[in-house]
Amino acid sequence: MNGQELGKDDSFTSQADRFALGDRATMACQDFEPLFAGSEDESLLFDLYLGIENPRNDPQRTFHDAWEAWELMSSDGFEMLLEQQTPLETYAAAFGNIGMSEVQPIFSRVSALIPPGLRQAENKDALCEYLRTLFDELRQLAYEFYDATTEFVPIAARYLRQHQNDFAEYRQSAP
Repeated sequence: MNGQELGKDDSFTSQADRFALGDRATMACQDFEPLFAGSEDESLLFDLYLGIENPRNDPQRTFHDAWEAWELMSSDGFEMLLEQQTPLETYAAAFGNIGMSEVQPIFSRVSALIPPGLRQAENKDALCEYLRTLFDELRQLAYEFYDATTEFVPIAARYLRQHQNDFAEYRQSAP
């Protein structure tokens, strides 16, 4: 079975597989209405995140940035998050905007560990090397992040419901 065939049958593919296969058309047609009606379905939230390629307003950008940070932290901690073009401060602000201000001081403590010059794109290799020296500190801060975000999914779902009009293009029937 090739990738094209695999992507046609969602019963055999995970969310990550569908994303890797470029199955955005399925996501664009997906019914996200349950999210706006009270669902906290993590897979629907993930698909919505993937479907928002270019956020068109602040609430979409906030949701997208917070979800991206949460996903990246879940995969590889702060090392992965710090390799992104999005500044750590932007991710921190997104968490504050969705109602998780307790995450912001954790991100501030990470920022304080890194000399400002290392966070510039041209210093990516030096940053990666420097981050290796901070393994224990970053691991401890990652654990604090995980503890602070145990309720991320329901809070993200609530944020969507609070900003329904800003996500109208992802709804089958606008409010």
